[in-house]
Amino acid sequence: QAIAGRNPLSSVSCPSGHFCVAADLAGHVVTYDGVEWSSPMLVDPDGGGIVDVSCASSRFCAAVDADNRAMTYDGTSWSDPLVVDPQGLDFGAVSCPRRNYCVAVDHGGSAIVYDHGWQSPVKIDGTFIGFSDISCSSPSFCVAATHGWGVFTFQGGAWSGPQRIVRPSEHLSSVSCA
Repeated sequence: QAIAGRNPLSSVSCPSGHFCVAADLAGHVVTYDGVEWSSPMLVDPDGGGIVDVSCASSRFCAAVDADNRAMTYDGTSWSDPLVVDPQGLDFGAVSCPRRNYCVAVDHGGSAIVYDHGWQSPVKIDGTFIGFSDISCSSPSFCVAATHGWGVFTFQGGAWSGPQRIVRPSEHLSSVSCA
C-alpha cells in the first residue's frame, strides 16, 4: 500500500495493538491508533527516503533515511531530520528497545546509539558489505545482520562477530529478537 499515492511502504513498527507507525521511501509517515490510519505526514522532505522506523511506545519512535539522517518522535511531533552518520554509507535499520534508546546501523559497518541524543558512529567491522538489519531486545542485547552471511552480537557492552549463520551462497535480510 502506498502512503502518498505512489510511494511504497519501507517499514512499519507496532509497539502495541493501539499504535503503529508506517513510513515510505518519500519521507512520509502515517500512524495507527487502533482504529484507523492517519493522513500522511511528510517528516523527511529532503532525504533519500525513510528506510526504517522503530517505536518503543506511542511516545517514542526513531526513523532513519538513506541520507544518513535520523528523526525522533515524542508522541506529538517528529524532530527535524539530523545528519547523525556523516561518514556512513546510508542507514540500513534502526531498533528502539525502550524509550529514548535506539541503535541504528549503516551499510558501512557502523552502529550509532541514541541515548537521549545521537552519539558518534562506532565502526563494528569493515570486512563485509554492511548491515541490512538490527534488532535489540534491550539496551544490553542486539543482533545486527550483515548483507552477507552473518551476524554481529552486542552483549555485555561489546560487539562480537561476525558469526556465520547461513551458507556462503545465502544472504540475510532481517533479524528479530524478542
